[in-house]
Amino acid sequence: MKTLEEKKEELKNIMDMLETGVKEVFTSDKFKEYLDTMSKFHNYSVKNILWLQMQNPSAQRVAGMKTWNSLGRKITKGEKSLRILAPYKHKKEIEMDKLNPKTNTPYVDMGGNPIREKQRVEWISFKSVPVFDISQTNGKELPTLINELEGNVNNYEHMKSSLVEVAKIPVEFENIENGSKGYYQLGENRGRATIRAKNSHKTVITIYITLPFFPNVVNCSFMP
Repeated sequence: MKTLEEKKEELKNIMDMLETGVKEVFTSDKFKEYLDTMSKFHNYSVKNILWLQMQNPSAQRVAGMKTWNSLGRKITKGEKSLRILAPYKHKKEIEMDKLNPKTNTPYVDMGGNPIREKQRVEWISFKSVPVFDISQTNGKELPTLINELEGNVNNYEHMKSSLVEVAKIPVEFENIENGSKGYYQLGENRGRATIRAKNSHKTVITIYITLPFFPNVVNCSFMP
């Protein structure tokens, strides 16, 4: 039977290997590919997000047909597009009175008539454009950083308690209903992590090895 020191040394070796793996992920071509893909998705306004949720409550990631095609995916036949409001910039030359910038009154000619000049005006309007959720597409898989871990863990309770013991922040467990696997919050003096009870060992590992890369983080959620 292993001594406490041997168990701690074994756990340290595991964490060292995981930390090395995380460093490789964040500097790898796979990570660059992931960022490049994510950059093609727009950050939508609150109104558009609400509108998308009204049209399809299960929508996860939406984009226009051209974006999906550029990512190697096609719109599934028969799918009906979702709609968002997109800004549209107008430009037009119109003839206007030439104004005195100091008095904001028109310049006039010798006959007292306003002097006219052509000016380019620009304005923004909005139009409805089609987008599709990823569930409405098929084709090339989008890149992911790390595949989801599956399977059972031997000596689960021992592994979990050991991970909590070496974690540099307090760790709590509770039933989280919003789909998140856990979250980290920075309090007045130090941070704490709250973990969903199911599959908690994986989330503890995630927090342990990723937070050192983001020392200024205030709070974050660990999603599926």
